[in-house]
Amino acid sequence: MPPKPEHVAKIREWTTPRGGDPSLAKQWRAAAGLTATSAAGALGVGIRTLTRWETGRAQPQGRYLADYYRFLNRIRPKEGESQ
Repeated sequence: MPPKPEHVAKIREWTTPRGGDPSLAKQWRAAAGLTATSAAGALGVGIRTLTRWETGRAQPQGRYLADYYRFLNRIRPKEGESQ
């Protein structure tokens, strides 16, 4: 099943560094108390892959896109919470 366009758009938004700051994805992971190693393990990818996703140098493909979207959606601050 191809990824949903809205998931692709959100992944791009969440992994784009903002003015030299880390991407939202990296900020959220750190705020959730997760190391890159633990997050990569939970997603079934290598740390280099996760780093590329967090920096926007690569985008997850196939099932990894859906898995990464769900992961980020679970750890991101909800409305009314600070980032």
